[in-house]
Amino acid sequence: MRMQLKLIIILAFVSSVLYAQTDSENAKFTESDNDNIKKVEIDFFAGYYEQDGEHSAVEGGIGSQKLNALESFLFIHVVTDSVNSFNVNLGIDAYTSASSDKIDKYTSSASYISSASSSDVRPNFNLKYSRKIKNHTISPKFSFSHEFDVTSVSAGLDYSFSFNNDNTELALGFDYFYDTWLLIYPAELRHRPEYTYQGSGGDDDRYGTDVRKTGALSFSYSQVLTKRIQMSFLLDYVSQNGILYTPFHRVYFDDGIPQDYEELKTVEAEFLPRQRYKVPIGLRLNWFVTDFMVANFYYRYYYDSFELYGNTYDASLAFKIGSSFVLKPFYRYYNQSASMYFAPYGKTKMGSEFYTSDYDLSKFTSQKYGLGIKFSPVFGIARMKFPSKRRLTVLKSIELRYANYSRSDGLNANILSFLLSIKY
Repeated sequence: MRMQLKLIIILAFVSSVLYAQTDSENAKFTESDNDNIKKVEIDFFAGYYEQDGEHSAVEGGIGSQKLNALESFLFIHVVTDSVNSFNVNLGIDAYTSASSDKIDKYTSSASYISSASSSDVRPNFNLKYSRKIKNHTISPKFSFSHEFDVTSVSAGLDYSFSFNNDNTELALGFDYFYDTWLLIYPAELRHRPEYTYQGSGGDDDRYGTDVRKTGALSFSYSQVLTKRIQMSFLLDYVSQNGILYTPFHRVYFDDGIPQDYEELKTVEAEFLPRQRYKVPIGLRLNWFVTDFMVANFYYRYYYDSFELYGNTYDASLAFKIGSSFVLKPFYRYYNQSASMYFAPYGKTKMGSEFYTSDYDLSKFTSQKYGLGIKFSPVFGIARMKFPSKRRLTVLKSIELRYANYSRSDGLNANILSFLLSIKY
């Protein structure tokens, strides 16, 4: 379930990146000499996600993965002058997953943890300040989020340097995440000493905590090759230590007991190493084919210390229709190997040191395809000028996007999203 929720967040984030395009020619603004703020841009994003499948990690690799989620965020970009700017992102996610809420499936009545895991709301906040002096930009940032079993705080710093008449850019970034996890184990295991929080005095309504620390370094090199082609090389290194598994994911062992007698099979909570590193390497190409069509291509190779390898192939087009509409078809293909620690339901060998039946760590291929349509007239959709201000507020654009995501293990998802952009 945790990996599924991360997938929702990642998909929404990718959508927001694809949407966040600044069109400086859409409107002209009259600025007052007394105004300190020169420009404010506001994006409102809303997305709906639904999925289904038959490999729930909570049930050890079997059972429904049905999940529904709503996400929304307000992104505010404030330019105070030619040097300083701020980005503020206020978001909230809400999901329901009653059919996969099986943390307490063997108990006679659900606890408060069971009801919390079947639905949850995750508020999140991101703040980034950027200061640009000549060709150098430095950007400290901070974020916070909270859900029923995880509280996350992060801080970071981005730096970029452009040269060669702004045709070349080098960028470096560092992020540090500190996540605090509530140790919620499957109900039938909580009486065992290894799953009992010693400070609780045996009270199963209280749980211990553990932490996950993540450090991420990023590097990118962007180059304008011709008037119509731009290339970017991307490299990241991610190091994690602490709790790298989800406590309420079950793993059933190969102990000779048939699947029909699940309640008798040997079961443990998922357990993985406390250290992991990840290395993704990417290449992006943007090609302005004509004045009315732009093509974007992306490839990424991924490797991590869990012996998981992955390849991502992504292509999208943007067709300008008339002066106001843009059509954006896209396609993404991904394949990965299985982690050395993965085994399906009932196939984990007795005595294994580390184990998981989470199909996000299995071997699979996936596809995502869809279409976006953007309505963005040259002078905006609507314009309003307040009598007390010498400024215009312009509704810049509206965009709708649909995507279908499917995996070879049977997981299927639909994503519908909406973006509204305003400039002040």
